[in-house]
Amino acid sequence: MQESTENKRAGPHAHCPLGRTGALLPALGLGCVTFGRELGEDESFRILDHALEQGLSLFDTAESYGTSEEIIGRWLASRDFPKEVTICTKVSFDNSPEHIACAVRGSIERLGIDQIDLYLLHVWDERVPIGETMSALKEQIDAGNVKALGGSNFTAEQLLAANEAGAKLGVRLEAVQNIYNLAKASEQDAVFDLCRNEDISFIAFSPLGAGFLTGKYTASRDDLPADSRFAVKPAHCDIYFSERNFQVVERLREKAEKTGETMTHLASAWVTSSADVACTLVGARTTEHIDNAMRAYKEGLSASQREEMLAWGTH
Repeated sequence: MQESTENKRAGPHAHCPLGRTGALLPALGLGCVTFGRELGEDESFRILDHALEQGLSLFDTAESYGTSEEIIGRWLASRDFPKEVTICTKVSFDNSPEHIACAVRGSIERLGIDQIDLYLLHVWDERVPIGETMSALKEQIDAGNVKALGGSNFTAEQLLAANEAGAKLGVRLEAVQNIYNLAKASEQDAVFDLCRNEDISFIAFSPLGAGFLTGKYTASRDDLPADSRFAVKPAHCDIYFSERNFQVVERLREKAEKTGETMTHLASAWVTSSADVACTLVGARTTEHIDNAMRAYKEGLSASQREEMLAWGTH
């Protein structure tokens, strides 16, 4: 795996290519799943304002994120639609042509925009032939409703199958958005290989493992902090609670104590320092979360530091 930070430290407004579109992705984006779920509208507006000020101009939401799209839409309207903003949203769990057409219309209406910059399939849908899905997405491109396409939570095999089907139609997934963090350090290797070979942009989400890598959790599911992500969505425990992952957390804690940095800083920098990651989505419930992520991005880690931390999960 290529590990270099040379092109990633150009400053908070650095950008990477979005697939083969000629468009650019900011190196950091804002994950907006908390809007309306954990944050009220006023708090969400403050987070959005601060994110944009700091150069996080990609806002990631989804049809399934409750009122998140509506909150972003009202923020965009109240700020006179900042031209530098990139909107990414997703169709939820039903990739049929009928649902895609309905979902795109709904997202455009809730966001109050004319066109979605990056539209993702939230998950692979086994019930619908991928050729039908890609054809439906091409219709949205041709209609001018969507600029570029991607997939989320896709394996390398699913990403390849989608683009093989799309090649017959003249359309492709330009980006993939998957979990990537120290607790899931090697799970994206096959996806990274495909992204390099096919010029597909990798967007990392959950760099802190929904807070798991901050060290706030014990192995007891009965001892979840009341205001934590795991308490809001206990299914996170199924993803992260394992003996191996708690060992990674302890190694991260030891390194933080040794270096004088926070666990959050080190875990964030490990993700953003990867040359395979075009954009990292930051989850923020306070403006300080954005500031911390920005500092981690700018300072980064060396290739040797990343390799040392990668090894924690293998022995």
